[in-house]
Amino acid sequence: MSGLPSWPADYRSRIKGITVEIGGDTTGLDKALKSVNSSIKTTQSGLKDVSKLLKLDPTNTELLTQKQKLLKDAIGSTKEKLDALKLAQEQAKAQLESGDLGQDKYDALQREIIETEQELKRLQEQAIESNAALANKEIHPSGCISLFFTGEIRRISCNTPVGC
Repeated sequence: MSGLPSWPADYRSRIKGITVEIGGDTTGLDKALKSVNSSIKTTQSGLKDVSKLLKLDPTNTELLTQKQKLLKDAIGSTKEKLDALKLAQEQAKAQLESGDLGQDKYDALQREIIETEQELKRLQEQAIESNAALANKEIHPSGCISLFFTGEIRRISCNTPVGC
């Protein structure tokens, strides 16, 4: 699973026109999520860069550690977005029932929630894989580095004159 988070370009149009109250402020949902979406975008960029570098050097513990941190940040931001969307869903349901919100907007919000839940699950799976990659890295006293991939041992590098 090497894919990175990729929010669709139309996510804003999906939730445009839905007004919610978050923290006492009544605002458009797209504006309320602006900060968290910005954080997600920044994290995505960092993850993309680290993942590209890890393809060149999959044993680099610094990069693996950075990937873990970025995934943790991405998971946190995505959870924050999901919480805001679920709060908006409660308010949108009331607006739908009172006739202040169309069924199409409510359905679009539902799709946004589903997509965010799927993205959160994918990020959590990536974090598990990243943690496993770092945990399964073994540096032998000889200096040989091995990584364990699904029960198979692969020698990545050996920096000793004797060999591994």
